Amino acid sequence: MFGLLPLLYIFLACLRCAYVDAQCTPDCILFETTSIGNPSASKWDYKTWAVNSSVSSLSVYWDGDKIRGVNVTRFDGTGGATGQFTGYNSTFAFNEGEALESLTLTDSGYGYGSFRQINFTTTLGRYFTAGPNGYDNITQPPVAGAYLVGFEAWVNVDVFINAFAIYGSYDLIS
Repeated sequence: MFGLLPLLYIFLACLRCAYVDAQCTPDCILFETTSIGNPSASKWDYKTWAVNSSVSSLSVYWDGDKIRGVNVTRFDGTGGATGQFTGYNSTFAFNEGEALESLTLTDSGYGYGSFRQINFTTTLGRYFTAGPNGYDNITQPPVAGAYLVGFEAWVNVDVFINAFAIYGSYDLIS
């Protein structure tokens, strides 16, 4: 029963959630932001998220024109990774209780559309950026006060990320 209860809680909370393009109310347990890039150019789709623990560490691997891989570890020890872990590496370590204040995701036309850069600020006023400069498209989904709990990445046959979105939560289930 314990396994079904959190899923039921998420389902009921997200029924209350204005879920279109990450327009989520603060009582929504889990939401996914608008994606950036081109999901249709990918070979596989990878998702990792949790409703009871936020991300403690985010590592992003990138080269001169795209993000190649992403790896997250949560405070409970779980996590997930996809893509290729070569090139430059940028890592951000969250403090427990630290949430997102703003988020910017960009893409480029490279490889039929690819994830290019991630930028965010946190509720503690800290800033993170990873990926090359320049972009073709930009999205800035509303995430103020949400915990980063995971991501979805669409990875192409050349093992770089074509499209990307984050999973956020305003309230972690304990």
